[in-house]
Amino acid sequence: MAQTKTKNFYGWKIVVCCFLISMFAMGIISNTISFYMKPVCETLGCSYVQFSFINVVSCITSMLAAILLAPKIEGGNVRMIMLVSAAAAGLGFGLQGVATHIWHFYVLFGITNLGIGGLTSLPINYLITNWFKDKKGLATSLAFSGAGIGGIFWSPAVSAMIGKLGWRNSLFLSGAAVVIVSVLACLFIRKTPAEMGQEPYTNRDSQPKETQKAARAPAWEGVTRKTAVASPAFWVFVLSLICMGMLAAGVMTQVPTYFSEIGLSYAGIMALFSGVSILGNILGGMIFDKLGLMGGMAFTCICNALALVCLLISGKNTFFAYLFAAAIGMGMVISMLGPPLMTSGLFGTKEYARIYSISNAFFLAGCMIGPMLSSGLRTATGSYTAAWSVYIAISICCFVFAFIAHGLSRSFKNKGYTDNI
Repeated sequence: MAQTKTKNFYGWKIVVCCFLISMFAMGIISNTISFYMKPVCETLGCSYVQFSFINVVSCITSMLAAILLAPKIEGGNVRMIMLVSAAAAGLGFGLQGVATHIWHFYVLFGITNLGIGGLTSLPINYLITNWFKDKKGLATSLAFSGAGIGGIFWSPAVSAMIGKLGWRNSLFLSGAAVVIVSVLACLFIRKTPAEMGQEPYTNRDSQPKETQKAARAPAWEGVTRKTAVASPAFWVFVLSLICMGMLAAGVMTQVPTYFSEIGLSYAGIMALFSGVSILGNILGGMIFDKLGLMGGMAFTCICNALALVCLLISGKNTFFAYLFAAAIGMGMVISMLGPPLMTSGLFGTKEYARIYSISNAFFLAGCMIGPMLSSGLRTATGSYTAAWSVYIAISICCFVFAFIAHGLSRSFKNKGYTDNI
């Protein structure tokens, strides 16, 4: 019998390692880079727009890293790739402290995000897919919840370091923390359960004998990247991913400005959002596990649509602003769980990393489009009303495209094969 229900199942140690990596690498780099904009621009004499261009560099290099590393992760030494990537991410981030021109930041932040690409999203999702057949949503949400928890801790810590030690020393210390913790965590990474004499986690032991017998039957492994990309299911899935990315980046980047314009203090609202987001990241995985892939997608898209409706009427009643923060905190878990779980659910695990690397590129493209769409509608109409209305439609489209792609993907599965999607 598979060693999946014992206290010594190594997969949960993999989750802890991934949690630490996301807490330090993602928690520091993704959540605190904006803290350096003002002091860096004052020192180097550049504009906020020039500094903000590093966000474009970040998205592009993250796409490249995922696409280039996917074959190596599937066929090579994942632990070594993550170790090298951890060093690149931490050193690239820390060495920005010696920058004397803004283009130095572009180059070094590009190296940083190449490292992040080989350390976080793709390899972590690949590892979770290898180690967990059941409770995959919970394991994924726990692994990435470190980023949110890290953000709460690192935001005030980095702000204090910049104030007391200066932005250069703050970057040095932050980069060192990323390298040390991430490298140590990577040492405990194992690619597959077989390396530890175990099998992927399943709920088989608690299931009826009939279900156990069915679970032992040969399962559908999935399709190749070539087959997936040539299918209508993939390209409808791409539309859903672009919608997910637009929701993830196009709403929250504009909310502080919107609340300022309508005269609301957003400090308490955003604090509620941060708190609910952490809870949502954990509960979201359990919801996907319980309701299945389409049930989880429906739940998160409904939360996002409800949040945007509340945002539209928040200027008339502050209560709706707080309701927005609570709903969006639960809904935005779609950006973390949607791409990886949809990829494995629709196309299987046969060439998961290769398919996910391409699909994630479209998600990141949506992340680049979202803020431009929001600010463009704001500029064109003079308010955010049109933007929030458009994003309600985008939230609905996100689920509709996912639902259609899910239906089309059934043609891939062997006759009689069933699962919880």
